Amino acid sequence: MNRGLFLNLDLAAAISRAKDEKKLLLVDCTAAGNQACELMNATWEDAKVGAVLADRAIAIRIDVDADKDAARRLNVKRLPTVVGFRDGVELDRIDAIHGPGLFLEWFDCLVRGETALQGQRRLVRENPDNMEFRIHLASRLREAEAFDEATTEYLWLWKHLLERAPEMLSVKHSILLMQLEGLVNRHAPARAAFTAIRDALQTDADEDQLLDWCALNQVLGETEKTLAWFDERRDRLDPESIPRAIELHLEPLLIAAERWADVGRVLRDPVGKLRVAAAETNEVLARMEQEMPGPILEPIRAQMLGHLPVTASMYVRALRAAGRDEDVRKLAAAAVEIDASATMAAVFDPQKP
Repeated sequence: MNRGLFLNLDLAAAISRAKDEKKLLLVDCTAAGNQACELMNATWEDAKVGAVLADRAIAIRIDVDADKDAARRLNVKRLPTVVGFRDGVELDRIDAIHGPGLFLEWFDCLVRGETALQGQRRLVRENPDNMEFRIHLASRLREAEAFDEATTEYLWLWKHLLERAPEMLSVKHSILLMQLEGLVNRHAPARAAFTAIRDALQTDADEDQLLDWCALNQVLGETEKTLAWFDERRDRLDPESIPRAIELHLEPLLIAAERWADVGRVLRDPVGKLRVAAAETNEVLARMEQEMPGPILEPIRAQMLGHLPVTASMYVRALRAAGRDEDVRKLAAAAVEIDASATMAAVFDPQKP
């Protein structure tokens, strides 16, 4: 721990001292035994975080169980929460685990006199062609419950993301969809706008429109429409030219419904998909290693790597149900290269159903 980082002051005294020293005040709201707070400790222990805060801020720590009055005054709803004060007035807060890099980005906004949302707006103004910045802005607007502005941003992203960044197809159909679900479930005008877009799409005329139609069915919680579309056309679909919409959106629905023979019918290039899943997992972990301290990263690493045998197991079950035994053998050989662990080997046990 940066032992000199947290001062032994109550909230009122800390606000007064920060004003006198013309520094920011950071209040770390925590609780003994809370796992998320313990993981956040790795950020407070980071040497760069300590060096940056030493010159520009003072910090105190409040145990919300021991100091319930301060917890109520700060309106703490989730842990960990870090509240940033400027001149005795709350400027912004974070209420999730932040690694050192992300934490310092937030702190830099405080130094500028900005909230994280204001900082994200500035980044978009300065970098209008950076689609990651626009996605982060839309997400921050949603989290801030600025729902009308968030709807405008998400509509723009839905229409123009792939025009500006065609390489972000997987982002549009994963991260963006999860964020949209959170918006349309809380904001009726957003639901109406995206329902209108979905209903105008031509599912049999254009593969890209089919892809968006299936995606918006997911966002709107109407995936039964996607399953009905498949059931009407199942016997006419060519297994060698399965649309991307089926791979990205229908396949998970069939798996959830345990329709394994149908999954096996539409599962194109399972070996390639397992290799891609492994490569993407390793790529994400490599990026996270640059951002997250070990105590935060390790449980995430274990969870992500543990997903590969689960994925392989689902593919094996589907291929066997569809009578594609040769593809099971090919998948087993590839899996040995990807992960030679006993867990992965057990997936391909011929005695397993």
